Amino acid sequence: MGKPMGLHTARKMKDHRREQRWHDKDYKKAHLGTRWKANPFQGSSHAKGIVLEKVGVEAKQPNSAIRKCVRVQLIKNGKKITAFVPNDGCLNFIELECENSSRKRKSDELVALKSKRKRTELDIDLLVKSADEMVEKAVKASAKEAHELIVQSLAMKSDASKKKKDLESLSSLIL
Repeated sequence: MGKPMGLHTARKMKDHRREQRWHDKDYKKAHLGTRWKANPFQGSSHAKGIVLEKVGVEAKQPNSAIRKCVRVQLIKNGKKITAFVPNDGCLNFIELECENSSRKRKSDELVALKSKRKRTELDIDLLVKSADEMVEKAVKASAKEAHELIVQSLAMKSDASKKKKDLESLSSLIL
């Protein structure tokens, strides 16, 4: 049984060709769209994320090293990736629960991470706690020292509340 031949077989040949295209691996890869679904970056070159933990990843053969990396949860889709921290000593500048920017690379090893230190809710909570501690010290101190400490704590609390409002507005924009 061979191909249909003749004047009135164009539709059948066209349909058969369309069905057989899906058996071609390259055609299927190009047209299914799994490249965008499976990729945590979803087609973009950069993505922001929150650092969950610092990890060390062993290099592939034949290299022998421990690559300094971090686990990052991407903001745009919540997927967790391992990102490589470039340069010597940069891992010391990255804090947990801190927002960072990741970018894709052609390297077989890992995704690179670009660190921008930003204050998060944890930092704001620490500011409020330290302001409350200053008020407690003011209660125990003399009147002049107490006045100075209260002024400092009020300034810190107002600063923290401004930062918290900014953070809430940013998170509402992201979500």
